[in-house]
Amino acid sequence: MKDNPENKQPKWAQNLPQYTPPASSWEVIESELRRTKSVRFEPRAWWLAAASVALVVLVVGVFGWWTTQQTNTEKITYSEEKLTKPLTINASQSLESQSAQIEAYCIKRADVCQKPEFKNLKQQLDQLNAAHQELKTVIETYNPDPNLVAQFVQIDSDRTDVLRKIFEEI
Repeated sequence: MKDNPENKQPKWAQNLPQYTPPASSWEVIESELRRTKSVRFEPRAWWLAAASVALVVLVVGVFGWWTTQQTNTEKITYSEEKLTKPLTINASQSLESQSAQIEAYCIKRADVCQKPEFKNLKQQLDQLNAAHQELKTVIETYNPDPNLVAQFVQIDSDRTDVLRKIFEEI
């Protein structure tokens, strides 16, 4: 090997000892190769495997198509509902009369109406009365939206609470 110029070895490999196996080892390898069986190609086994895969793909495909056909039978419909008569909201007359009573009481007893707590409650009542009147006008002018009606009821409830607190102060 050292004499062959085509077989150049790196420097580190040149210092390694050389080993040549005996000729009998090649005979042993050759006899082992003759004894081993060659693997035969069996086309029938491949045919069965391919047919099985095709059958599975077919079954999955048919099942997928069938399930999509079942879910696509749903239809979405909608309808519009028109109100023939607009909703009118009657303001509670008792709240209006109670507001008038508070005004009359403040004329008689100005000292109670000058307290900061009372002024704060009166200011809240005035804001709620303004919102009540504005929302009432919107609802009566246009067809009422359920959200607007719910807000109107909430404002009425808040007005009642503030009036109760005012009468507790008096």
